Amino acid sequence: MIYGVDIPAIDGNLLLIGFVPDESTKRNLHPPPLGHDSRSRRTNLWRADAFSVHMKEIPLTNSPLVALVDDEDFAPVSKYCWHVSQGYVVHSVTPLTKLRLHRVVMRPDKEQLVDHKNHNPLDCRKSNLRIATKADNNRNQILSSKRKAGASSEYKGVYWHKRDQKWRAQIGLNYKRIMLGNFSSELEAARAYNRAAKLFFGQFAFLNPV
Repeated sequence: MIYGVDIPAIDGNLLLIGFVPDESTKRNLHPPPLGHDSRSRRTNLWRADAFSVHMKEIPLTNSPLVALVDDEDFAPVSKYCWHVSQGYVVHSVTPLTKLRLHRVVMRPDKEQLVDHKNHNPLDCRKSNLRIATKADNNRNQILSSKRKAGASSEYKGVYWHKRDQKWRAQIGLNYKRIMLGNFSSELEAARAYNRAAKLFFGQFAFLNPV
């Protein structure tokens, strides 16, 4: 968790939220605490292999962080005041009507959802967004801290089977559980889940970092 936002590693590269890293930070990967200096009001995504320059920052009225959008989307969305509500970037039209930034950017049909590929709801660049069904969106979900706290394994689709004294992998498909087998190690079970997730879920598969 970085600056209060749960940001996973993608393909082995850490996503840093909250500041532009200098060379020393890139080597150490230890960002300063929130509020450390004026840079903490800026949010940039930095990957070890790339730095996107075709993006703009959207200030948030109730957060020191900012949202990210593509250059082409900045003009139409910057005329609104945006804030964070339930983890998402929203604009309140009325007390009961809210616009979500990611939906404004992607303009999905009413029944469609918009999925954040990297699980960062502040990153509303089109390269990080995709149209999804509810099932697709669920498949890309990471384990919440609450679910992790009550689970026997830190990995998705893995749990300790007391009777067999083995790590068991399972995956949900079409509202049914598919058992993937018992394994001697937790990592083996996590890899088995990853293989099944790739097979069944394709681009929407959330893969365990193993």
